[in-house]
Amino acid sequence: MNDTQPRERRRMNVMHVAAILAVAIVVGFVLGGVPLKDSAENVESRALRAVALGMAKPLAAVSEGLLLETARRSVIAAFRGGGETDGSQDVASEQTGPTVPTTLAGSSTTGGASTSLPASASTSTTARPAVPPDKVYSKARPLRILAAGDSLMIQVGHGIARLAGQLPIAVTQMPKVSSGLTRTDFYNWPVELKKAVAAHRPDVTVLMYGDNDKQNVYIGNRLLEKFTPDWWVMYRERVQAIIAIPEAAHGKVIWVGMPIMRGGNYSATARAFNDVYSKECKERGIPFVDSYRLFSDKQGGYAPYLPNADGKMILMRGSDGIHLTEAGGDLVAAQVRRILESMYDFE
Repeated sequence: MNDTQPRERRRMNVMHVAAILAVAIVVGFVLGGVPLKDSAENVESRALRAVALGMAKPLAAVSEGLLLETARRSVIAAFRGGGETDGSQDVASEQTGPTVPTTLAGSSTTGGASTSLPASASTSTTARPAVPPDKVYSKARPLRILAAGDSLMIQVGHGIARLAGQLPIAVTQMPKVSSGLTRTDFYNWPVELKKAVAAHRPDVTVLMYGDNDKQNVYIGNRLLEKFTPDWWVMYRERVQAIIAIPEAAHGKVIWVGMPIMRGGNYSATARAFNDVYSKECKERGIPFVDSYRLFSDKQGGYAPYLPNADGKMILMRGSDGIHLTEAGGDLVAAQVRRILESMYDFE
């Protein structure tokens, strides 16, 4: 009898521990349901994305239904001292933003004086081509579109592809996670884009970069520290070079700017990048989609939920405060559609 009772107690202890671990695993999965769904939505492969979403959406629904996602964000904010930087810890403050030289020539000179961007979004409105459409596109002859960029382009590219049900277009998506224009050693966008343009011969190339570009750069043995005058000159030269690739193949370019971010520091960085993109687009007569304003609320602040075409509030941003949801991709795609319809005739 005495030997049996300790064994029973040990067995019960093991069962209790197993039960606690099982509950912890389930709670962990449910708490991470929304981030898992966000990650699943940004999977590049359509087949893998469908499988991942099938697993993650139920967990996200439970998490949001039980308000666990709200609790998770509150805990994260508490550990971060009440604020969220969203990957922008190394960027200048929200009030000043990264410093951009007033003169960014297309040469490798250092550009003299510099000025800080204002706290409000400084990008220009969408440019409109002055020349009338010279081509008519139909289902038999669709407009070829190449959507290229970093991970922010994933949902935007999906949204543009969904326009194929409304416009006679054929879309090739070319997003690359963790890529950008600064780290050509990781992914050489000029080389890869040139290959894609030669292979697909797009009539229009939609570009979106910036999310991974706040990094130091080596030019040979020379270090260019991010956001210094020389660094901005280098960056604008790379923007010019990437635009020139589809233009050299007689294609048009549409540039999508960076959206406002949940982290104040990162929003300042986005405004700085957008200032470069919008000015370059204005000089070249290239349409620019001002995503910063597009994803801002009426007060100019970050808003995860925004009204759709029917006025219904829809979740537009991922749980990381950076990426877009499917609805966010469609919001940008609607702007792209307006530009396309102003540039071309469709049957």
